[in-house]
Amino acid sequence: MMARPGTTKPLPGTVKLPGPIIHHCPPLGPLAAEKAAFKKLDRNGDGVITCDEYTAGKQGIAKLLAHAQFNALDKNKDHKLTFFEFAGIKLPPFPPLPIPFPKLPKLPFLGSR
Repeated sequence: MMARPGTTKPLPGTVKLPGPIIHHCPPLGPLAAEKAAFKKLDRNGDGVITCDEYTAGKQGIAKLLAHAQFNALDKNKDHKLTFFEFAGIKLPPFPPLPIPFPKLPKLPFLGSR
């Protein structure tokens, strides 16, 4: 029950609830459903989903379809799904490697370091 500030009297219309309130909804935020599904499929908790983990519990044609889905999601073909591959997030391309600078000659007025 809520009390009026500075008093212990409850506000009119408030009801005392039995015990703590527990929310049974998934965490909100971007990709919450994908995060929950990834965590459920990643049975050993190593941060990647293998084909065996992805197809676990499926039989017959469902297993073949799961293999096809896995292969379609596995963009880099390393036989593991990262969260980004699983959620279909396209990462930006890697930045170009820096061009090595040529060695500069020692200049006498700077001294040696």
